[in-house]
Amino acid sequence: MKTFNLSSTQDNGISAVICDIGARLLELNVPQENGSFVDLITGPSTESEIVNDQCFMGASVGRFGNRVSDGTYQFNGKTHQLTINDGVNHLHGGEGLHQRTWELVEQSEHSVTLSIKSDAGEDGYPGNVCIQAKYTISEVDTLQVEYSATTDESTPINIVQHAYWNLTGDPKQSIENHVLQSENLSAYLEINETMIPTGKVANASNTPFDFSAAKSLRDGLASQHTQLELAGGYDHCLVFSEEINSSVSNSLTLTDPLSNRSLTIKTNMPAVQLYSGNFLDGSQSGKQSTINYRTGLCIETQHYPDAMNHSHFPSAILNPDEIYQHTIEYIFQ
Repeated sequence: MKTFNLSSTQDNGISAVICDIGARLLELNVPQENGSFVDLITGPSTESEIVNDQCFMGASVGRFGNRVSDGTYQFNGKTHQLTINDGVNHLHGGEGLHQRTWELVEQSEHSVTLSIKSDAGEDGYPGNVCIQAKYTISEVDTLQVEYSATTDESTPINIVQHAYWNLTGDPKQSIENHVLQSENLSAYLEINETMIPTGKVANASNTPFDFSAAKSLRDGLASQHTQLELAGGYDHCLVFSEEINSSVSNSLTLTDPLSNRSLTIKTNMPAVQLYSGNFLDGSQSGKQSTINYRTGLCIETQHYPDAMNHSHFPSAILNPDEIYQHTIEYIFQ
């Protein structure tokens, strides 16, 4: 395993640690008032913990992050069968990219670019695909992640950054008190009992998925909403728009009221998966301790899940004459 340390241009800026297994974000360290730093990522720290990770912690997942119903989709009259690895469904690319070793392309004090090739037929996907992940500390308080991909045959692409955030800085603390707010989110995708979108794009107003005003996750989790009961908490796609933006303008802000830390996430992607760590059960080891229930929160910018099976969802198909571009900015305060 190789790790890459990224630093800010200023001594009081953020720093990050990336590793080549899964092009994974291992640490994101922010300064405290006393001059020390605290890591806001819940997850593994050693190679053994990474190899045994079953929750995609900090990894770049794909080819298609999130779920595909029954692991199948049709395109141009042909049915494609993908790996089944989540009950009856396909999740996060199957065997995927998250445990493979990515190659170093370029490295500097502030940035690292990693790449991987996914051959036609891997996990049932068509096309030979070349993927890059570039991590850059672009400002004193900003980590930028840029995913790009090309293909020689039309194929679904949805590369997702799967970090588990805990703004308390203590991986033993619950994330339920974290507060989320976004003026850009107006809807969510209704799911069925296997966590697959039903196809309904539901209005978020006056539901636990309404974050137009700042709301704690605990308030939503306590709502007994049918959708949250199906998922055992938040594990839903929240909708920004119906297309990929040309600019990084879709945003949401997460705040921890105890530490008063906040994280604003900006993206060009049309949606974000909110996952409240419902399947974390203490069976995995990580920084300082076992990784327990709801000690990490995923905010995964992405395409709509199961997009290939819903014609009214934005297309997640990458064609040979196109370049997939997914940009995320993590801004810390």
